[in-house]
Amino acid sequence: MKKAEEGTSTLDVILRHVLPVYVAPQSPGGPKLSWTITSQGDTATLRATNSGNQRVTMVSVGLHPNSNQDNTPVYANNSIAHTLVGSWREWQVKLPEGMPPGKAVYKLTGLNQIYQLANHE
Repeated sequence: MKKAEEGTSTLDVILRHVLPVYVAPQSPGGPKLSWTITSQGDTATLRATNSGNQRVTMVSVGLHPNSNQDNTPVYANNSIAHTLVGSWREWQVKLPEGMPPGKAVYKLTGLNQIYQLANHE
């Protein structure tokens, strides 16, 4: 760091960039997600496991109180989540009173798919 002249100041900044590199699989296929939900008390754990041969990017995950997707989700995570091949991603959800997790519908907006899950306690 250089000495600043009187009456001035300096600021040194170091930046680090991490750029992920994804390699396309040699065989055709794609991501293959399986979803589970477990609960303990008023907290449910959503887990997406990718057993396919390609990563998946989820734009949002929403927990809806019933199968009518026009309703407001009781939980929504709108951050981008990558699930690599052979890995999993989890979300912890505090359930509102009177909402049994087995009746929940999980909507993945980024994949335009809806999953109906059973509760595994």
